[in-house]
Amino acid sequence: MKRSKLKKWLALGTVCAVSGIILTACGNGKKAENSSEDKTEIRFSWWGGDTRHEATLSAIKLFEKENPKIKVKAEYSGYDGIVEKTTTQIAGGTAADLMQVNYDWLVNYSPTGEGFYDLSKLSDLDLSGYTKEILEVGQMKGIQNAVPVSTNAYTLMINKTQYDKKELRCLRLGMI
Repeated sequence: MKRSKLKKWLALGTVCAVSGIILTACGNGKKAENSSEDKTEIRFSWWGGDTRHEATLSAIKLFEKENPKIKVKAEYSGYDGIVEKTTTQIAGGTAADLMQVNYDWLVNYSPTGEGFYDLSKLSDLDLSGYTKEILEVGQMKGIQNAVPVSTNAYTLMINKTQYDKKELRCLRLGMI
């Protein structure tokens, strides 16, 4: 697949995932200050590159258009320093209402499963498209703290021809 096509599909997937996630957080926000309307404001933080930022900001605009009484405050950054920033915000009680985290951060941020809201309590959050195994990635002590928006597979590929040549070269040099 061409790189530009892959970026478009990645952006579309991100937009769809983020839109769905934002919908689940709407009831947990607070009313915006100094507003003439009764608007709910939610803070949403994430990290990533420009493509993810643009796709997420577009999803937020679409969401706000469909939900005019909800204002999403976007807080995004690159990956550098995000763990420290998020840790500080969580410890200080100033973390965003909705945030992107890596699955392996849950053990630090919610070791008992009570550090984040139990998403299984949200009646309008349809998780039927996920397998039990995928949902377990976002659980701590059986509590659904996160919903995966993607999965990865670690692979190792070896060019056997080059590997065999290198192994022979190493044998000749007495390195193996």
